[in-house]
Amino acid sequence: MKTVCYVQTNIGPVRSNNEDNYFCAGRYKENLQTPMEELLQTPEGDALLFGVFDGMGGEAGGEHASLICAETLLELSAWDRGFEAPAFYHRANAEVTSYGQSLGCTSGSTAAVAFLRANRLFVSNLGDSRIYHLHDGHLRCLTYDHTHWQQLADAGYTVIDESEHHVLTQFLGMGIQRPISPHFAVSVHLEAGDRILLCSDGVTGVLNDAQLLENLRLPGGPDQAGRMLVRSALEAGTQDNLTVVVVEITELDEEDFSLEDASSDAPNTRRFDVPTPEQIAQQKRVENAPMRQMQRSVLWTLIALLVMTLTILFVALFFGSNRTAVSLVDASNRIGYNDFAEPVGEEGPGCLNP
Repeated sequence: MKTVCYVQTNIGPVRSNNEDNYFCAGRYKENLQTPMEELLQTPEGDALLFGVFDGMGGEAGGEHASLICAETLLELSAWDRGFEAPAFYHRANAEVTSYGQSLGCTSGSTAAVAFLRANRLFVSNLGDSRIYHLHDGHLRCLTYDHTHWQQLADAGYTVIDESEHHVLTQFLGMGIQRPISPHFAVSVHLEAGDRILLCSDGVTGVLNDAQLLENLRLPGGPDQAGRMLVRSALEAGTQDNLTVVVVEITELDEEDFSLEDASSDAPNTRRFDVPTPEQIAQQKRVENAPMRQMQRSVLWTLIALLVMTLTILFVALFFGSNRTAVSLVDASNRIGYNDFAEPVGEEGPGCLNP
């Protein structure tokens, strides 16, 4: 497969250091003091790797974390058995965590990795750096934002504070005791002329998908599209470091029909996310809702039966007491008549014994 790749990593207008890094078929930013770096290459081969890493941690922590990610990707790309994305995330997380512990602080980085093999694009990410695929004039995001904003959106919230976009729920350097959950997208078939965009949130934080598409579709090579993306983000007022990697497919490999067809451009992606405590609690509430409804129904039924029983007892007692009172009155009347009636002799009424 033959490609043309343009890279620009830029410090931006506000930050004092550039914590972003990139990976372009073996090349990455080695000089951490470089505020802006450009690269134009023509990588080709059976397997190609590209990546974007957005470091965080302040001072030297962020750029060292993103550098560790780029170096780890380089090491694993040289494995004879091929590139294994899960191994990359596992090792990079351990390395960044160890570096942060050596500083006595938290250091971390996002990662978005594109692996091209057999005319297919395999995408994975952790954090909020993104990867887009441009095909036949249509742009599609293949990554998943591991942010608190996205988490709330998935839970059904419609009004969310924009500041939640910047709160990461997953990143490299979280610690080896805390599970990380990279997102692995369904593979996408590539065609000559397709473009792939990898970028940090310094770009996507100020440009929407329509603006990204407008710049990626500009005539000319990927270098012109990449420069216009950076320029547009700067003009839109980005406050962050920004990095773009634009890859254009210029020639495909010969089709390898021994490979299984993987989903044929399925629009959805698989998400292997470990749920947060909030998501677990929400899921339990959803799962327990029918049981709670049944419990409420049973409770109301018991209450209705209790009310009915009390009503019947009250009615029974009321009418029972009335019948008792009537019987007592009748008995009293009979007793009074026998006590005070005129004596009756053997000869009949009105006849006294001599």
